[in-house]
Amino acid sequence: MIKNTSSLSTQRISGVIVGESGIGKTSLAKTLEGRTLIASAESGLLCLVGTDIDYIEIKTIEDLKKFFIFCAKDETKKTYKNLFIDSLTEIGERLLIELKLDPKLGQDSHALKMYGQYNDQFTSFCKALRDMSPYNVWFTCLNKFEKDGVVMKEEFNFPGAKVKDNLKAWFDVVLKYEVFEKEGIKFRKLITCDEVNRLAKDRSGKLSKYEEPSLAVITNKILGV
Repeated sequence: MIKNTSSLSTQRISGVIVGESGIGKTSLAKTLEGRTLIASAESGLLCLVGTDIDYIEIKTIEDLKKFFIFCAKDETKKTYKNLFIDSLTEIGERLLIELKLDPKLGQDSHALKMYGQYNDQFTSFCKALRDMSPYNVWFTCLNKFEKDGVVMKEEFNFPGAKVKDNLKAWFDVVLKYEVFEKEGIKFRKLITCDEVNRLAKDRSGKLSKYEEPSLAVITNKILGV
């Protein structure tokens, strides 16, 4: 069946916020409009003290599966507008640790098979939550710098070279959170353009290269609210 792009509309978005530890990625959950449910794998919610946001602790991959099942329920979909997963770094590391504990995978001779399963499971998890309608879905992720020849290259910080290479393509927007300084005053901005930072991305084309740190503003710009 032939369809026409005039009928296309954007009703929800998925994105990643990437930046160094302590820059305030988790705090951005406060800037979302509507009720938000946080999947907290980092035990780093101190920055949200005094707010009124629901969260579920993710200590194991089984907890993550239960979180997904809970979010798939009709009642949950009626209650929450946003999912905020904190963070891909911690979830990736925990998934790899659990796979290493498997006697069939943990031996050095099975490393290739283990990383194959890791890539498959991590990819499935990200895409399953990304596609979960009707929520807006946000992930946080640490960054790191790795040597590429003679230069240092910024990367997403979680295990698995293959999934790191693919991650950017999975989401509508990737926001690089950075601190800037002008005339002795420090301030934060979200970078949306890969011309400024190689990790950043804006598939919508509706964002400025630098945005104020508000996920509500960014969501509304993309959705045309």
